[in-house]
Amino acid sequence: MNKHYEILRQALKDIHGKKVLELATGSGSVVNFLPNGNQYVGTDISPGLLKKAVKSFQNAGFKNAEFYITRADDLLFNDNHFDIVLCILSLNFFDDINKIINEIIKASNPYLEEVTYKIGNKTIIFPALKYESSKLVKYKYINQNT
Repeated sequence: MNKHYEILRQALKDIHGKKVLELATGSGSVVNFLPNGNQYVGTDISPGLLKKAVKSFQNAGFKNAEFYITRADDLLFNDNHFDIVLCILSLNFFDDINKIINEIIKASNPYLEEVTYKIGNKTIIFPALKYESSKLVKYKYINQNT
């Protein structure tokens, strides 16, 4: 896991003062690579895991973190609210990935530059998903062939 954390630490090292949403927060491993100066919202369907996440965030010095027991395919946040949406090592567990991607698009601000989806050694990047439905069709095509 150390290599995985280092890759994510490098990718997120310059993220400060942003509104970050994480789907499938689990026990809060994101504290190992997300700088604690962000406004963080974690979601998961497991109350037990979120209790662990709360402790992890407190121990890591996060001052602005909220946690919600909710499904990733029915987010109740305002549209265009988050600057960054993370879903780390969990997207493949969801039944309807297209619905999850649409929830990410809805919840993220209009300037979201990309959504990255990683399974094993394959990474799919969806650039400029906002307001470009043709990219979602392309996603469906890619998804069916991976």
